[in-house]
Amino acid sequence: MGANKWHKNCGGKVVYQKPIEEGVGFEQAGLCLKCDAFPITEENIIFELNEKEVERFYEDTKLWWRIKKEELSENLDN
Repeated sequence: MGANKWHKNCGGKVVYQKPIEEGVGFEQAGLCLKCDAFPITEENIIFELNEKEVERFYEDTKLWWRIKKEELSENLDN
């Protein structure tokens, strides 16, 4: 299973960080290494499944879809 994650807004790599503030209700959240957005919700992260496919949430259908990387409209950082 792939370990890469990208921010839907800018295509930057996402890593998980501990929240800065106490009592925010979650243990860790996504941080974009390109635009410094934090916290990023799962719906705003593109998850790599393998070297050819990713899983991405689509607002219009409110569903997660497994698609080929080449079909993404976002440009992903390597």
